[in-house]
This record gives sequence, C-alpha cells and structure tokens, in this order.
Amino acid sequence: MTVWRAVAFTRAGCPRTVGTGGGSNRWPAWHGRLAGAAFGLIAIAGTTAPAYAQPAPFQQHFAEGATGFYQTIVGLFNTSRTEVAEVVVTLSPDSPGGTVEVPLTLDPFTRHTLNVNEAMGDRVGGVSIHVASDQPIAATRQMQWGGAVTYGSTLESGVPETATTWYFAEGATHVFNLFYLIANPNDAEANVTIQYLRGSGGPVTEEEVLPAHSRRTIWANAVPGLELAEVAAVISADQPIVAERAMYFGPLFDAAAASGGASALSPEWFFAEGETSFFDTFLLLGNPGDATAEVSVTYQLPDGSTLTKVHDLPAASRRTILVDEEDSQLASTAVAIRASSSQPIIAERAMWWRGTAESWYEAHATLGATETGTVWAIGEGASGGPDAEDTYVLVANATGDPGEVRVTVLDENGTTAQQGFALAGHQRLTLHLLQHFPGLEGQRFSVLVESLVNGEPTGVPITVEYVRYQSTEGRFGNGGGAALATRVQ
Repeated sequence: MTVWRAVAFTRAGCPRTVGTGGGSNRWPAWHGRLAGAAFGLIAIAGTTAPAYAQPAPFQQHFAEGATGFYQTIVGLFNTSRTEVAEVVVTLSPDSPGGTVEVPLTLDPFTRHTLNVNEAMGDRVGGVSIHVASDQPIAATRQMQWGGAVTYGSTLESGVPETATTWYFAEGATHVFNLFYLIANPNDAEANVTIQYLRGSGGPVTEEEVLPAHSRRTIWANAVPGLELAEVAAVISADQPIVAERAMYFGPLFDAAAASGGASALSPEWFFAEGETSFFDTFLLLGNPGDATAEVSVTYQLPDGSTLTKVHDLPAASRRTILVDEEDSQLASTAVAIRASSSQPIIAERAMWWRGTAESWYEAHATLGATETGTVWAIGEGASGGPDAEDTYVLVANATGDPGEVRVTVLDENGTTAQQGFALAGHQRLTLHLLQHFPGLEGQRFSVLVESLVNGEPTGVPITVEYVRYQSTEGRFGNGGGAALATRVQ
C-alpha cells in the first residue's frame, strides 16, 4: 500500500501548484487528435493530520478520465450527519506541469463539485487525482464530450482500494475501440500482465511495464489476435494498481461505455438496472478459472415476479447474453438481475441504445455488486441545465420480503428533501428523481438511499445503481452513463 506524500489542509478549497507530474501512454497516433482523451483518476480518503504519516484509511480510485476534449467532474458527498470530513484533492498531470492541490472541508452531510478542467487551468492532458479524507465519502466521476453540445458521457463511482489483480467481463473490438486504463500510484514500477479471454480461441497474453506514478492506455484493437474479438480480461501486476475499461463506438466516439474492474471474483453478482424496450441490455460473464461454471441468472421484474435461466460458462472463457432475447417476458421491461454461479466469476451489464447495432448512439456499462447493503450513497447527480440532464436511481430488493426505502437528496444550496417508497419482495424500482423532487431542477445534488425497518436503516438488503442522461439536441440520452452506488453499510 502506498504512503502518499504529505499535504497541508486549509478550509479555502482553492487550488495551488506544488510540483510537477509526468506519465506515459500507448495511444495509437490518431488518438492524439482528442487532446488528452484519457488519464488516471484516483480518489483516496485519509486522515485529518496536517501531513499523512500513514496510508489513507478510506480510498476510492478511478483509472479513467480526461481534460481537453473531455470535461471531467468529480462529485464528493460526506454522508455522515455528525462528522466533518477534511479532504484534500491532489491533481497530478501526466504531461509536464505542476501538481495542483485542492483542500476542502465537508461539514456533516454536505457535498462539493470539483471541475477538474478548471482546476488544471490551461494544462491539457492526462492527470491522476487523489482524494484524501478522514471520513468515508462517496465520489462520482462524470466525463462528457462534444463541446457546447454534449453527445457522449460516462459515469463511475470510486473503487475503494488498489489491487494486484483486476477482472473485466466486457470487451469487444470488431466495431469498437477497446481501451484498458491502468494507473500505477506506487513508488516502484509495476510489471503488468494482461490476459485476454476470447469468446472463441485460447487466451492472448500481453506484458507491460508501468513506471512509478504513471498511467497507461492499452488499445486492445492493436493486440495481435484481438482484431475482431469479444474478450474478458484479467490484469495482474506485482504492485497494487488501478484499472478500468472504456469502449467507444463510432469514429468520433459517438457512443461509449466505461467501467472499473473487479479486484476479486465472486459467485454472486447483483444489478439493479436493466431495461429492454428502448435499450439493448447485455449481461457479460467471464470465467478465468479452470473449471466450468454453472450460472443461474435470475431476472427480477417490476411487479416482483422472477424468472431464472441457467448457462454453462466453460473455463477460461466469456459469454455475452442479450437479455432481451432470454425470454418473451424480458422483451420489453425494466429488470434487475442476479447471477449466481457454481464457480467464482466476473459479471458486468451493458446497455446500448437505440435500435440495432448500426443505429446505436450511446451506451453505459457497470460492474455488478458482490454484496447487498442497507445504505447506499451517490456522490453526484444532476437535473436540467444546458444538457437537459435526468438522474434515475434504481433499487432492487434482493429478498422475497417486502421493505421500505427512504431517499434523501442534498442539493447545491444545502437543501435536503426526503421521500419514502414501498418495496415489494424481489421488486425492482425506478425513481426519476426530478419527478419525485421537483426542487432539483437545474441543480447538482447528492443522494442517500436507506432500507428501513421502524425508521432505522436495517431493512431488507438492496442494491442501488444510478443513471444520468443528457438529452441534448432534442434526443433522449444523447449522452448517458451508469454506475453502482457507493455502499455505506
């Protein structure tokens, strides 16, 4: 685990230049036209001491993000109603230039939006971000592109730790540009092995060396054997690293989906989001093990009914399941998904829209949850504004018992509002936040979702995701991203 360099806290929240940064990548030459189209983003929560003598105890990590062609926003939310969170955000550019530190104080149950582009000033290109705090906080990263009119976006919540192995179930190159983003926050170089598990044919392996405090983009399309492939991936290293995956569709990146990896396999995966009438919804399964996995996929419908399909997943393989075609009941419905496997596997969900693959104009993807919870937090959502944005919260009841959820929203002005919702057994609930909280129009906000019993957050176990759509140029979801919420308890 890395010991981060000492920083001093102030309450001003003003950026200051403190040093230099650098890095490298392996972008194909044509990619440079996008002016720094990817970078490593790492969020770490730590202590209130003026200088860190120990690694920060609360961490969140992002390995993808960008300035220049992209607009990158980080939303921070202190979910505690009693504890102040002292925070320092460190922005370290990959290209030569000064490191920027943004010290912040988040009072109990408050939030902050950090515009990474503005904080970096005229320095365009790669940057890594460390968010250190003495209290657990929720962090959201949104990336948008298209200039004055947004036509693409991605969304992700922070990963709470670095790891020596990362797993990805989704990946394709035939009509996509497939990238793996790897950040090495350590003082030593990292020797990295990437094993690609193809839908047909044996695994393909690639070796990389990442210098200390660097970040690299791997363009999988250029790897021999992956020119026209569907792949899962296992990324391992001799140092703890951070890894994400991004897939782009179209010559100008008209559609994109990005997601962090999983640091461990699991026999259980939970997804709160899924919809098949407007969207093409895919469940992606990867089995890097040496034994066949029998995977039972249970689909939870809005009325609480369920249906289950069973799939065999051979060793060292991956599979794409088009949910729309699994059963006639799934052809046009909202749905939550639970994948239960006889062997530990990796599972993701991807959604593309609209129509056939030839007409897709946007997408989002997310890793599933490996455990349920009773309290979930969302670092940032938004409603209205120049991008005509909408935020949806998806809640899935993992049990057959009825329950109740309380949703609390906290806007930019510090105003809070609450509303309760009944949740039937196995029900999947869709909440369009602006519909339930009209005061959010034109606001950025944070969200807390609690599963209750007698007013206490000890109710039925739930899974929570959130989706943000930008409906510019009169078209729904011209940009869009989805992410798993941050599990608080």
